[in-house]
Amino acid sequence: MTENRSHSGLPPDSHADVTASEVASYAYCAKAWHLRYVMEREPSRVASVRQEAGVVAHETHGSRVGRLVWLEGRAAVVHHRSASRRRATPCGCAPMAPGRDGRKVSLLRYVAIGLAAGGLLGALAVYLALRWYRQRTGFAVGGQGSGRIVASDTGVEESVLLRDPQLGLRGRPDYLLEFEVAGHPLFVPLELKPGRRSRRIYESDALQLAAYLIALRATTKDAAATFGYLRYATGTFKVGLTSELERRVSAIVQAIRAGRSAATVSRSHSIVQRCVNCSVRAHCDEALG
Repeated sequence: MTENRSHSGLPPDSHADVTASEVASYAYCAKAWHLRYVMEREPSRVASVRQEAGVVAHETHGSRVGRLVWLEGRAAVVHHRSASRRRATPCGCAPMAPGRDGRKVSLLRYVAIGLAAGGLLGALAVYLALRWYRQRTGFAVGGQGSGRIVASDTGVEESVLLRDPQLGLRGRPDYLLEFEVAGHPLFVPLELKPGRRSRRIYESDALQLAAYLIALRATTKDAAATFGYLRYATGTFKVGLTSELERRVSAIVQAIRAGRSAATVSRSHSIVQRCVNCSVRAHCDEALG
């Protein structure tokens, strides 16, 4: 997620850190990055509205994931109770005690049937709610696959700062998932891009996730995964940390440091559509289209 936090609480040299969001911005367009982060030019009104919509989408996703985690716990309770009832009564009904009054026994039977039906309806409601939230969030059992959420930047859990002090790179992924592999934890970042409707991975998104993976490796050592997930509106993509991605992130970090003291930075692409969609196009003297 976009990071707009102060550097308080970080080591003294952290003022020189490059964020994963900056890496993505620079990869999109070096000129746009300079105008936004160095010259501090205001984005267009349309871009501001789009950014606010993105913030709301992240908050909504976090709220839904929070409800999903609660429902997962509730489903476990319902399943446990149902299993207990089945063990107590093989037929699935409460046992009927013998009585002199046949009407009393009949009434008890109706009550038992009603309670069983209520339990089934409750279980069905939980199942339908689980299915809805899983479809809307892309999560299952509180995480991607069998993983669990241990940190998030969407309000589900406390966020975590990942940092590579040697490279001077930091970031807070939208979700940090924990898997168990051969009895050991494996941490995997997941980044949300709720406005993306594409069947291919955007280059800037892949580089942002690669930046998280590099910072994760420096933070959690052997427990860091060499892959992460990008979640678009159209699906989830797995991105591996290749040597090429790592090389490019390192090069961008160095270019950003150099660009911070530059009076100007040139446009780094020749794609008209990027300029058309650029949030600081109005301030750019090299815009295409």
